[in-house]
Amino acid sequence: MKKPIVLLALTGVMLLSGCSQKAGPSPQTPTQSPTSTSASTQSQPVEDPPVVISVGYDNNPGEPLDLACQEWKRLVEEKSNGSVTFELYPSSQLGSMTDLVDQALSGDAVIMNVNTGHFADLGVTGFDVVMAPYLITSFEDYDKVHESSWWDEKEKELEGVGLKIVSGPWHYGVRHLLSKRPVENVADMKGLKVRTPQKTCLIRGMEALDAVAVPMSLSEVYVALQQGTIDAVENPIDVLYNGSFHEVAKELTLTGHSFDVCEWSIGTEFFNTLTSAQQQAILESGEEAAQYFNKNIGSVAEEALEKMKEEGVAVHELQDLQEFRDASEKYFDAPEFAAWPDDLRETILDILK
Repeated sequence: MKKPIVLLALTGVMLLSGCSQKAGPSPQTPTQSPTSTSASTQSQPVEDPPVVISVGYDNNPGEPLDLACQEWKRLVEEKSNGSVTFELYPSSQLGSMTDLVDQALSGDAVIMNVNTGHFADLGVTGFDVVMAPYLITSFEDYDKVHESSWWDEKEKELEGVGLKIVSGPWHYGVRHLLSKRPVENVADMKGLKVRTPQKTCLIRGMEALDAVAVPMSLSEVYVALQQGTIDAVENPIDVLYNGSFHEVAKELTLTGHSFDVCEWSIGTEFFNTLTSAQQQAILESGEEAAQYFNKNIGSVAEEALEKMKEEGVAVHELQDLQEFRDASEKYFDAPEFAAWPDDLRETILDILK
């Protein structure tokens, strides 16, 4: 009689066991152990957050600088796997370079084409020495300075005031003078109203030659020449040609007073918000874009000079270059440069040896 009781008891236990299994989680919502959850998360690649950066510059669409920016855009978007997008704004659409620097310093996502003149105006003392008239006389010389320990120290100072160089040097061009009346000697410069960028070094360079510097955006130059607000504009030949300034000013003087170079910069604060992969993509693509630009710019300037001649521009070679060099010595007496170290000029000349 005891066996049936045992069997009934076992049967009851089995039934209770079956009921407890049915009360568990449904097949559609399986539970996972901590170990399996961790493995699943690690197997999924982490994507960088998308970011859009505005790139601003004075030059017009189709100019060599604009074409190189288009190449930079392609490269950075490729290297960042699409997480970094460049939006290009030529023709001063975002404002002057000074406006763009202010935007970058306030933390905006913007990259701009600036140079050591802007950096000096921000308080990086002596950085503009490389734009002193007739001090650097070739892009090879500029590259030597760019690769020096002196330059490295200046870059660190620049980051301290809020800007980081992300591409350079771009060999923007040799600056010459396009005017409405012939200029063949220093005496012809006296009282000439010359457009310059809003950069102290270029303003003082023109003033050393007794010209009147008139700072304005490049986009305003054509009308200013037409209306007589200015008599002349100084810039690399291809920039002068692509701006069509030769239509309203027919005298080109090959002064070669400055070898101008672009150092593309971004706000340090904004740059530090990017992932390391995005930062690397910007820097690597910036280096390749600089090489792309520098490879093509020389022939473009030569072609622009020939076109200007064909379109009726009179080209003047300086009969006495030394006269311009001597007159430009007054540049170093400008009050803005009083804070330069006494041996700064010699430091640069030593690098160039």
